[in-house]
Amino acid sequence: ERRDENIAEGNADLNSELRRNGIEPEEDELNRVLEKLGPRHNCPTAEDMYAAIGYGGVPVWKVIPKVREVWQKKHRAAAPAVPRIPAPSAPKRSAGVVVEGMDNCLVKFARCCNPLPGDEIIGFITRGFGVSIHKRNCSNVPRDLSAAPEPERWVRVHWAGSVREEEFKATLEIVGEDRPGLLADITQQVFNLHLFIHSLNSRETKDGRAVISATISVRNIDQMKNVIARLSKIDGILSVRRP
Repeated sequence: ERRDENIAEGNADLNSELRRNGIEPEEDELNRVLEKLGPRHNCPTAEDMYAAIGYGGVPVWKVIPKVREVWQKKHRAAAPAVPRIPAPSAPKRSAGVVVEGMDNCLVKFARCCNPLPGDEIIGFITRGFGVSIHKRNCSNVPRDLSAAPEPERWVRVHWAGSVREEEFKATLEIVGEDRPGLLADITQQVFNLHLFIHSLNSRETKDGRAVISATISVRNIDQMKNVIARLSKIDGILSVRRP
C-alpha cells in the first residue's frame, strides 16, 4: 500500500536528517514529538506524520527544529552548525535547472508541487539528497524566507535557457459531476494528446461530485495549460487545476 511506502520513506528521510544533525532520539521520544506537531499538519498520529513527510506534504525542515529543541533540553548538547553553502560561482545547469552558486549538485523535483518548466521555482538544500526544487508558491515554501528556519538553505534557481525535451510528472485535481463514463472521457482526452497517465484516482463527495486526481507526463507549463483547457470542455467538468 502506498501509505506504508510513504511511512517508510518519511521515517528514513527524517532519521537521516536527524543523524546528519547529530541528533539521535529514542524512537518513543521522536514519536512523542511528532504527535505534538501532528495537529498543525492534520496528522493525528506519528505514523501520519511519517506518511506526510514521505509524500512531501510536510517538509523535514519543519520538523527538525522541534526535535532538536527536545534533544538539546535532554542532552544539553549544542546545536549542530548549518551546513556551509558554497561560495557563489558560475551557474551550473543540472536536470534542466540552474542552481546559482553550486556546481554539479544533485537536483530533484519536489513531489508536493511537481514544478514544470515555466513555473517560478526555488531550491532547498537538503542534507544528503541534493537540492529540492519547488514552485515558489508551493505551500511548503515559506512566504518570507528570511523568517524561515535555516533561511540559508533556500537558494535561487531557474530553468535553463533550453530545457531538454524531457517529460515531467504533474498532478491535476479534476472536479466534476459524478456520472457514468466521466473517467473514460478524461482518459480519452489525455490519450488524444498523446500523453502518458501514471495514475488516475477518483472519489465521490457528499454532494455527489467526483474528485479525480490524475498524474500525467508533460513537458512544460504551456502543455499543461493545453491539457487543462481540453479537460475543462468535457461535459460535467466543473474545475481543473494543479494542486
